[in-house]
Amino acid sequence: MPGVDHQAENLRKPDIVLAGWSLGVTGAWHAMTADLWVRASLVVYRFLHGGWKRVEV
Repeated sequence: MPGVDHQAENLRKPDIVLAGWSLGVTGAWHAMTADLWVRASLVVYRFLHGGWKRVEV
């Protein structure tokens, strides 16, 4: 196709690198899962300790 850069199709997508390990998509899923667990834990902690009662809107 004219005007299309075919070299761009051959580029690798960036991988997640942690401590020298190339984790790729699996690493992204692990990071997302860890993030969700941490956020959920903080929400549960705040709810159980009544922090939500002191917030004014």
